[in-house]
Amino acid sequence: MSRTKCLIFLLATLLTLPAVAQKSKATKSKTQKADNAFNQANYAGAIELYKKSYAKQKSKADKAVTAFKAGESYRMMANWKEASGWYEKSVNDGNKDPMATLRYAQGLQTNGRYDEAIAQYNAYKGLVPEDNRTDGAIEACKTAQGWKDK
Repeated sequence: MSRTKCLIFLLATLLTLPAVAQKSKATKSKTQKADNAFNQANYAGAIELYKKSYAKQKSKADKAVTAFKAGESYRMMANWKEASGWYEKSVNDGNKDPMATLRYAQGLQTNGRYDEAIAQYNAYKGLVPEDNRTDGAIEACKTAQGWKDK
């Protein structure tokens, strides 16, 4: 009896593996298609594929990378409002790439959210202290916020 149960379990496992592998492959292929679209400067097409891929991904690390790529696609189309939202998702999903934090700060600055931008520039400065780009950007945010407050 236990041999039969073992055989049934083994058979059931073997039958479900292709379905699991297929789902993972489908998500990966959407990301690969999106990457191809991005590399061909088809940013609108890439965005749609990145959004679909993001929705299906389970891993926070994968979601962080995909969100960053969606943000980059929006940035390349000069849509900083949408780009900023995707960079925020990327940073919140734990993207380890400092560029995600920098791009998020730039998006916030471009959208006039200067206090938040300063916080993100400081976070980036903590990750990459030797990058001097943040000093000028922080000063620009402070100046712009001063003008905005007048």
